[in-house]
Amino acid sequence: LTLHHIICDGSSVPLLLTALLDACEALSRNTMPPMPDSQPEVTRYDDFVRWEQELLAGEEGEAHRAWWRQQLSGDLPLLALPTNRPRPAVQSYAGKTCSITLAPALSRNLKTLAQAREVSHAVLFLALFKTLLYRYTGQQDLIIGTPAAGRPQERFDPLPGYFINMVAIRSQVAADQPFARYLTTVQAALVGALDHSVYPFPRLVADLAISPDLSRSPVFQVYYAFQNFLRGETLDDLVGRYHNLGAEWIDGLHQEGEFELALEVFESHEQFTLHLKYNPELYDRATIAGFLGHYRTLAADIAAEPDKTLSACELLTPEDRHRVLTEWNNTVADYPRDQCLHELFSAQARRTPEATALVFGDRQLSYRELDERTTALAGYLQNRGVRPETLVGICVERSLDMVIGLLGIIKAGGAYLPLDPEYPSERLRYMLEDSRTTILLSQSALAERLSAIVPQGADIIYLDRDWPGIAAAASQPTIGASSPAAAPDNLVYVIYTSGSTGKPKGVCVEHRQLVNFITSMGREPGLTAADRLLSVTSLSFDIHTLELFLPLVTGARLVVAPTAATADATALKACIDRHGISVMQATPSTWSLFKAQGDLEGRQLKVLCGGEALPPGLCHWFREQPSLTVWNLYGPTETSVWSATGCLNTGARGLIGRPINNTRIYIVDEQLQLVPPGVMGEITIGGAGVTRGYLNRAELTAERFPENPHASWEDRDRGWSRIYRTGDYGCWRPDGTLDCLGRVDQQVKIRGFRIEPEEIEHCLNSFPGIQTSVVVAKVTKAEGNHHQLIA
Repeated sequence: LTLHHIICDGSSVPLLLTALLDACEALSRNTMPPMPDSQPEVTRYDDFVRWEQELLAGEEGEAHRAWWRQQLSGDLPLLALPTNRPRPAVQSYAGKTCSITLAPALSRNLKTLAQAREVSHAVLFLALFKTLLYRYTGQQDLIIGTPAAGRPQERFDPLPGYFINMVAIRSQVAADQPFARYLTTVQAALVGALDHSVYPFPRLVADLAISPDLSRSPVFQVYYAFQNFLRGETLDDLVGRYHNLGAEWIDGLHQEGEFELALEVFESHEQFTLHLKYNPELYDRATIAGFLGHYRTLAADIAAEPDKTLSACELLTPEDRHRVLTEWNNTVADYPRDQCLHELFSAQARRTPEATALVFGDRQLSYRELDERTTALAGYLQNRGVRPETLVGICVERSLDMVIGLLGIIKAGGAYLPLDPEYPSERLRYMLEDSRTTILLSQSALAERLSAIVPQGADIIYLDRDWPGIAAAASQPTIGASSPAAAPDNLVYVIYTSGSTGKPKGVCVEHRQLVNFITSMGREPGLTAADRLLSVTSLSFDIHTLELFLPLVTGARLVVAPTAATADATALKACIDRHGISVMQATPSTWSLFKAQGDLEGRQLKVLCGGEALPPGLCHWFREQPSLTVWNLYGPTETSVWSATGCLNTGARGLIGRPINNTRIYIVDEQLQLVPPGVMGEITIGGAGVTRGYLNRAELTAERFPENPHASWEDRDRGWSRIYRTGDYGCWRPDGTLDCLGRVDQQVKIRGFRIEPEEIEHCLNSFPGIQTSVVVAKVTKAEGNHHQLIA
């Protein structure tokens, strides 16, 4: 015979077992006493119902009701635990259990801690549970359900039956709060809830008028119970007393689950056993086993140092720490760290001088011709005062001039500032003024437009009209003879991104960061001299660096698509067919144009897709095209374009993959502490790609590029001592791949461009008659890549 506590609460179990075993023993000896003629009057369940109704109808019941309404006022938090699968629309009550037993030494240490802090074991384990949930979710307002005995008077103690009432324990977590102090907070919350536990939970739910949500249980989604009556001294002795009947313990926890997670802690003489029930439709067993492992690690750390703050408590197991710091970040690889980008190009030009390097429409240049033209421009720029760290603006239409201008600036030792002629004049003017750029490359067709944005006294060089003078520079002394050459730690470009203060910010990228990026991309996803890459990206978007420079340092052919073709799938398809394109990089928005028209079927093409989230529908379409090799790419401008890559052809869904060469990726909480695999946190990036920071914005640079608390001594020796806080949420998957899960803030990506709603609000608020404004981004299609900005 087994008695589950779902039928009888804990107070009934010893009583019922004793009575049943007494009866069994008497029957075995045939010594059952005769039934008495009359029964003494006993308390019945009807008496309890009558008592409860009278209490709830009076002042005491109203006081309990008022307390609960105050305790659960405001918006009730929904616990955002990371799940392995999407939440079903209707909650199921499937359940499984995963268990661990704490070592005797740890159990003794926890008992010692509870005694020293004058709290019960139940309070200690509840505080540990809440701390773990906080570290998993980052939520500071937590509600956990726990059972109360439901027997408010001694006369109800002998009554068998299920009297348990659920109560909600709500407490606030503060990251800098010592755990020992948090114990008192949890104790007060638990005592308060139990003092008002006579108020029925179903009635409380009705009082709160909670909107029904079939996917979750109301008020709380996680349950906790501490039980020291099962397998404790009383029942162990009880079983021993009736050993002649063959009485023994049978472990058979019921598997039904009303909650997402239900932690039950059982106390025996020497140890604590933790049973974690979970919904298998949401969680994998490995995830739950990891949760229990983190609970044990947290408990051991707290037992050793109870005054640690909640944010500083150790969570990761040694195995987890090894995986996220070493195994999954094992990216060190050689690259030409002592060379600049233009040196790599010139070396390739010497190897294959007559190979076609650059194509635009019907015009093309060999590697030798491109090298000569860029060398001439570099000499001309040096004569105009360009030196290392000199910023040179470049505002040109898509053309051969675009590539010549970029390489010429870099060869001269300067750094380029891309200025898209399609940008609003106000933004172009701001970037020139903020960067203090006084030298500008352009084309005569843009002269009138430039007159309205270029600062007075600026030096404008028109690549078409002024080319005779530029070509004459080829007869001048060789580059470097009169000017210092750029070094790997000099700027190669500055590119402006959106800013939440209403002002765009310039990101400063050095040669060594760009060289590492280009070298890594050359290896994976990979590019060879036999490839032909189609460039479709504006200079204002930093992924142009891969399109323009990667082919030119690997000996491949670079084909620049005209501006009119970049947003036209039919025109792009014509370019692909005409030039035999084998590689193309674009945002999901651009690739969706091909999906809508059914193009690319049967074409052998390496697809590089990044700049915004990869929609599931597009991901599925990619997989239906066996001729396409598709790479999903992820990375912010501040870490030199792409920082992680993932190949969809390996069977993974649209994840962002793994770190590229010489890149470290950490998933952290608000205090930059590592979070376990599977737990959502902020994506932070370290390694060789971390840029210098923001131009003329030292305070913002310090905020977004803090010191890396997880850097090894080897990484510090390499100069990888800082990380960049991306503002993106992400997590590690069990196989060591990364998943991006959204934004910490309101920033959105549209067609690959960062957009800060606050920047638009700042602009709107500058208009007369507008006191304040709010801008939100609304997804207008299920694919997830079509946004509508609403003000």
